[in-house]
Amino acid sequence: MLGFVATVPVFAFVVARVGGDRWWWPVRVALAGMTPAAAVVWVLRSPIDDTARGFRRNVRDHRLRRLWQGRVDRAIATLGGAVRVEVTRVRENKLTADVTLRVETLDETTGAAVAARLAELGPSMWPRVRWADNSVSPLAPGSVEAHVDKRDAAKVVMSVRRGDPFAAVVERPDANTATVLDGVRFGVDRRGNEVRIPIFKTSCLIGGMPDYGKSVGMTHALRVAAEAPDAQLWAVDLKRGVEIVAWRPYAYAVATKPDECLPMLRMLEKVMEDRMDVLEAAASKQWQPTVEGPHILLAIDELAELDSLSFDVLRRIMSLGRAAGISVWAATQRPSADLVPTFVRNLFHVAISFKAQRRTDSDVILGAGWASDGVDASKLSSPGECWIVGAGDGPRHAKAYAASAPPLGKAEPVQGG
Repeated sequence: MLGFVATVPVFAFVVARVGGDRWWWPVRVALAGMTPAAAVVWVLRSPIDDTARGFRRNVRDHRLRRLWQGRVDRAIATLGGAVRVEVTRVRENKLTADVTLRVETLDETTGAAVAARLAELGPSMWPRVRWADNSVSPLAPGSVEAHVDKRDAAKVVMSVRRGDPFAAVVERPDANTATVLDGVRFGVDRRGNEVRIPIFKTSCLIGGMPDYGKSVGMTHALRVAAEAPDAQLWAVDLKRGVEIVAWRPYAYAVATKPDECLPMLRMLEKVMEDRMDVLEAAASKQWQPTVEGPHILLAIDELAELDSLSFDVLRRIMSLGRAAGISVWAATQRPSADLVPTFVRNLFHVAISFKAQRRTDSDVILGAGWASDGVDASKLSSPGECWIVGAGDGPRHAKAYAASAPPLGKAEPVQGG
């Protein structure tokens, strides 16, 4: 429109000059009218464009709300009660569709029941979904999540995932770890957001069946300890060191046999006591990691292989080592209360479970009761897929990055092993 208004006076002027005097007086009239019009349009171009964009956005939002309203109504009709659900807001992106609902009930049906029904029936009732960009994709089982807003019991928020973000291998971003305080870049959640797990002041238990990502998950913590200048790696691998063979040059101390494990743990216990003496003398509560006094990560592969004496020393390290700048990351593929004592399991702040063989195994790793709340690692299917408990506000369903490779620098002499 703006281009048309601007070019008409120019075209009229050219015609007048070519056509001679008989065209001049009508052209002057046209120029007199069109020039102010062009100036007005030029001044109002931004409000006009904003109004046009707002109109197109409103039309698109209205179409999306009607589309999702029909889908929601089909699922809610199965409740059979006097329930009215209104879709008030829809936001779609490349990964998810976030739908906000307003629930009005004339019986005892609650917003929680509506949320549960949407999460349960959504993937089966909407097997293929057409999105705002006109693409069509199937919904994977478990791709619909819904919950009641904590501040408004009549408001339900539903999230629908497009396809399966865990289907492909997720590579770790190629970035160096500047400090141990940055934590472990572990993977991504269902929304594609990066999951970071702290190492400083945090111990972590990793469990799961073989070939489902347990060892891969441990490599991300090993990389932080090997790469960060203010971190130091101590490693226990009672499978003769096969899991940490690539990381041995970066470890300060290594134990690969049962008779090496207890002496190394006692050596670490002595380091812990020395650091506690320093804290006491300085009237300080927490050891701060530095290059000269690094944070110590004790990595244990196959926790269940430790003997009773080693477990006793480990319990003391985990109980007191947090203040002394010592964290423990341990992995096991045999999550049994008989093999991993409860007094040790309860000292881990974060738990990560890859595919578990049984529901009870999932609860041993993540904590009792989580499976009954839907956080059940025995239902996971793909390698790298896991549940994380304790690294945030609630449990997170994530996929670990592909295995981390050892860094290029910061190799230290190995003690023992």
